[in-house]
Amino acid sequence: MSLLQKGLDIEMTDETAAFMDHFADSIARRHPRTVSREYYSDYITPLENDIHVNGTTVHIIYAQKMGEKYLKRYYLHFRDPDIIPFDMPHEAWLFSNAWKQPVLDAINNLMMS
Repeated sequence: MSLLQKGLDIEMTDETAAFMDHFADSIARRHPRTVSREYYSDYITPLENDIHVNGTTVHIIYAQKMGEKYLKRYYLHFRDPDIIPFDMPHEAWLFSNAWKQPVLDAINNLMMS
């Protein structure tokens, strides 16, 4: 089991393996500087604090295993965010069947309400 699989609790189905192969191939075809800039920009892109638009709620799927600092950031950047907690690692729902349906159900419930 790879470190990535273990860290994200990934179940290696045929679908997951195909996704991971495609992802790895797309990263490998890019220049390392491009990949670095892409991910680095996510870290340095400034967000206002206390973002609020009347009549709008920010819904956040929160992977609790990311840690409290991320939760604090959500509350810093968004006024009264709707935090939907899951006891999972970051983005585990993309790779693990154990989390996929519960997260999709939560998103569906929000969209239907």
